[in-house]
Amino acid sequence: MAPSPKKGGQRTKRKIITRKDINKERAALPVLIGKLVKRLMEGDHEIKENSAFALLHILQMDHGKHAAELFRARAVKPLVLLLATGSANAQTHAAAALAGIAANELEHQQAIVAAGGVKPLVGLLKTGSAKVQEDACCALAALNAEVRYQAEVIREGAIPALVAVLRNGSAQAQASAAQAVANVATFSHDAQRNVAKHGAIPLLLTLLGHGKAQQPAATALARLAHSNREIQGVISETGGIPPLLALLNGLDVEVQVAAAAALAEMACDNADTQSLVAKAGGIGPLLALLSSRSSAAQSHGMAALAQLARNNSENQDAIARMDGLRPLVQLLEGNDDDADVLSSAACAIMEICRRNLDNQRAIVDFGGISQLASLMK
Repeated sequence: MAPSPKKGGQRTKRKIITRKDINKERAALPVLIGKLVKRLMEGDHEIKENSAFALLHILQMDHGKHAAELFRARAVKPLVLLLATGSANAQTHAAAALAGIAANELEHQQAIVAAGGVKPLVGLLKTGSAKVQEDACCALAALNAEVRYQAEVIREGAIPALVAVLRNGSAQAQASAAQAVANVATFSHDAQRNVAKHGAIPLLLTLLGHGKAQQPAATALARLAHSNREIQGVISETGGIPPLLALLNGLDVEVQVAAAAALAEMACDNADTQSLVAKAGGIGPLLALLSSRSSAAQSHGMAALAQLARNNSENQDAIARMDGLRPLVQLLEGNDDDADVLSSAACAIMEICRRNLDNQRAIVDFGGISQLASLMK
């Protein structure tokens, strides 16, 4: 529990809430959280800081299991206020707690934005300590449920601040900044160009080789390249294709999926990048994803193959030569309950066979017509 004042103005030492404490108080945990939230609103600076610390500790227990309880206890608004008025430690605790509350929860994210959380979070990116910046990046990265949130993030000047973190932040801060950049890039073509103008692309390409930042960096590159031929070209000219292909051969499925998504966006309606990906040896590792145990890896691998083959007879033939048609038909046969895999397989077959009689005949020979007809039913 956070400390109470002692006589003579002294305070008790901050007590960390442990798993043992939570297990002991499990039945009364909402009461405990409620008391801490009240202290956030009514206490002095030290009590607020210690209460935020205790709430964060509770939040981090059991893999974020208690986030909903903090939200129900109305912790969002006082935590947002603490971002602007608290000590550096209090700001760190508050930003980290808001990141945990926001994670994958639309209603929680809406409440943070409505409480005015974006402005102080962006402000901390610009003026906070390294640790505060790390937690502020994490909180901004978590605001990903609705694209409209990014309008305020951009308006508050987050893009140059996020790029600065990509350049100089800690490993965790860089990973979170990459995800926040991915969120921003989703907003508009202007946002994509603004991110690129501030020098994010070379930094993101560097992060493709850095552990925990690989997946968000690849995701950011995919979002930047989406329907943007200019940025597709910049990424390829900056040497982006080889490191993305290298990620396809890794063991982390989420990283494979993000890299395949980036390659699909790079190749979308762009004959130059289609050829560059193929010449760099991209078809083989994308075909290898079709045998993955992950349906997401299969789907994104096929989506990338579809984009490589779209209106590109050379790549269509290359995929066929590498025995890429047979596994596509097999995926149609064995995934009756997975709509993403089925639709991705059908799309890949469509693009690989478009105006290509040899590939069309091969699909017939492999029994693909009956499978496609079943999908239509």
